[in-house]
Amino acid sequence: MVSSADAQINPSSCSNLFSKSIKSANMSAAHSFPALSVLHYNMKITNVNRILVNEVFFLVNVSFIALLYSSHNLIRGIIMKIAVCDDQQEFRSQLITLLEQFAAENDKVFFYYEYETGEEMLSSNIDFDLIFVDYMMHDLNGVDTIAALRNRNVDTHVIFVSSFPEIVYDTFLVDTFRFLKKPVEYPKLEEALLSFFQKIAQHKIIMIRNHDNSAIYRVPEESIIYAQADNVYTQVFTVRQSFTFSGTLSAFENLLTDSFFFRTHRSYIVNLHYIEHFTKTAIYFSTGEKAPIARTKYKSFFQTYCDFIKEKGKQML
Repeated sequence: MVSSADAQINPSSCSNLFSKSIKSANMSAAHSFPALSVLHYNMKITNVNRILVNEVFFLVNVSFIALLYSSHNLIRGIIMKIAVCDDQQEFRSQLITLLEQFAAENDKVFFYYEYETGEEMLSSNIDFDLIFVDYMMHDLNGVDTIAALRNRNVDTHVIFVSSFPEIVYDTFLVDTFRFLKKPVEYPKLEEALLSFFQKIAQHKIIMIRNHDNSAIYRVPEESIIYAQADNVYTQVFTVRQSFTFSGTLSAFENLLTDSFFFRTHRSYIVNLHYIEHFTKTAIYFSTGEKAPIARTKYKSFFQTYCDFIKEKGKQML
């Protein structure tokens, strides 16, 4: 069994994204980051508890990210943290093999966290993107495990796996995304994963490398309050934290896909959702912060914001 302190990632899925073989890469890391080692086609990140994980940001080994994304600041939904919780090691291995097949076919990079018991997964305190969990396990069953997560306000998508389809209704009590019958067949898994990615695409997330290449920030677009130019860098302010983006404000603006952002000034981009009120010269956010409006931008901003409010009103009807 892989310890709960270890995470696995399948480099086979990376081969579809990058021309160079990662097997031959030098993966030595800085002393302050977990070391990476490559063994055949299995890669582990050790001491994963030293990785900073919360609801917004995911700090991963800088050497690994620099290797994979040396020329990219944006990663759209290809890196996922997946927990596999089942008391049978053979099943965990089989499921991960199927997940690797999906990742390779769909240009994804999956981090795998294996757990033999629900207690192990709960004690890890890792913010997963997707959880596969068995219903029947030692001590704590799958439903009780996920119920404990829900009590922590964790809304991670969950796929139950079990040899007993009659328990499917029990899993509904903990807001289950899917139920798969053991042994898991690839077409069924593929359908579930495609549906999962389609659903999370509605909640757009951008992943951005910071200014000194020490971290990758996993940021939901709707959490961004505003961004401010800082010479060749950009200061990004979210509901949780602020960070420095390695690029100009225009480069950051190009990463944004939603229409609720507006460039009010050559040095500012604002999220219309967080505007509490505004004058002809400034925007005041519900967080207490403010941003300037350029005189030449006010007319177009006013029209854009009015259209935004009208559309928001229609959606509420």
